[in-house]
Amino acid sequence: MNIALILLLLCNLPLSPGEESSPPVPILDPDYDVVYHHNYTGVLNGYDPYEHHPINMLELSMGKWKPSMPEMDLFDGDYIPGGKFVKIELKLEGLVNPPGNAIEEYKPYKYGNHPVYGYVEIDIDADNSTGGEVTDPHHRYLGNIARFGGMPTGEVFADRVAKNGTSDFDNNLDTKPFVERHGEEFHLAFVADQFSKNDIDIVNGNSDTIFQSGEEWIITGKWFHRAHAFEPYSWVYGGYRDGEYSPNCPIKFHHDQNTDITTVTLIFPLTNVGAASVTGSIPETPDRDVSNQASIHEALSDLVDSASHAPPPANDSVAGLIIGWDGKNPNQYLNPANWRATVLLGTPHPHKIEKYIWTDAYPNVIRGDINGDGQTNLTDVTAVENFIQNHDLNDGCRDNTVRIPNFASNFSIYDINHNGILNSDDVALTSRIGDCDLDGDVDLADFSFWQLCVTTDTNGLPPDCPLSDLNNDGLVDNSDFRWFSAIMAGP
Repeated sequence: MNIALILLLLCNLPLSPGEESSPPVPILDPDYDVVYHHNYTGVLNGYDPYEHHPINMLELSMGKWKPSMPEMDLFDGDYIPGGKFVKIELKLEGLVNPPGNAIEEYKPYKYGNHPVYGYVEIDIDADNSTGGEVTDPHHRYLGNIARFGGMPTGEVFADRVAKNGTSDFDNNLDTKPFVERHGEEFHLAFVADQFSKNDIDIVNGNSDTIFQSGEEWIITGKWFHRAHAFEPYSWVYGGYRDGEYSPNCPIKFHHDQNTDITTVTLIFPLTNVGAASVTGSIPETPDRDVSNQASIHEALSDLVDSASHAPPPANDSVAGLIIGWDGKNPNQYLNPANWRATVLLGTPHPHKIEKYIWTDAYPNVIRGDINGDGQTNLTDVTAVENFIQNHDLNDGCRDNTVRIPNFASNFSIYDINHNGILNSDDVALTSRIGDCDLDGDVDLADFSFWQLCVTTDTNGLPPDCPLSDLNNDGLVDNSDFRWFSAIMAGP
């Protein structure tokens, strides 16, 4: 019998006693941490968070998956150590819709009023010197996380986060911050034009193509992309363009009415043995053809081959993102438990000029943590004060206020509340979030202060109330109360 066929048959055998289900430990994200951050004009005018609610990530998990009957249903199965697929599952608060077209037509609400946009970026080899995003870093985690009011912790982010929106995006991979050098090999993309109406299989729901409460859709599209920075050096074909590895694959949107959680699930082959099991065919040797059997292993094999022929980084700085794959063994990177992920999610503004409103990210930052050491202290306060003092005269007058030009396409990490103006509010906001009286804790005194600031007035906060606006939407209302209920721990 053909060896490849034997492997395929083994792949579809029932679980043996030693292959017990082993679900991954999910990455948890707080269910109260939604904030509002814009990429362009930086105003909320025209955006109604009740009509188009913000996207709030709750969990992310990645693990080896074995479908029970891969030819029939990829989503029914178990996590096992020998699984030939990766299952990536993202849980989002509330009813969340698939993304509509947000480029040419600008119909982002084509499938419902609450579409998700953004990226889950995956560093498969846990090496941030291999992989990244060259052409569009200002729409990724490293280019936006500072908008959330602080720096992420850890060496993996050192010298890589954009702290302002001008000089930090210089299209030069050899200058700090290395915002293009994320280490990403693949990303799960919630953007426009990944699928059409004909690609939707409505498993549960009506046929009006509006994703509603309790419905379940399986959508086939180009959701899972290899990092586009590899394309100039890659020999893959069969996609939109040569070098691009973004095969069609299924993703499931399921809304649970009882929990009011939308679960988005991607199943993708780790190897061509897994890919072959979907059609009941013979596993193919990796051939770089995206249109037939596609897998993580095939994509990584092409990286290894391409890296061995890439020009030296001294002649081509972008080649530095692939050169580190030279000599690596793809088989060593097929365990999702060892992959690293960052997440940046948001929703579109009703008006195209605003584009995206980023509302949640992972890993989170501590608001006011300027140096990324995992806490806020006098060092951070001093950093904000010094920035204001050193830039106060940029607008021609000294008033202890710095106005960021071209906000919010331009931004500054020192603008803690991300409103385009740096002043004493930002100095105060380096304290613990929710600490409205600046006494070092979050207690009933802070809640009492918050109650005095609660308003439905959209014409601006009272002078003493910016500390009570915990989600940066320009209001103090019930959405801020969720923060208080979660973090208030004092007497």
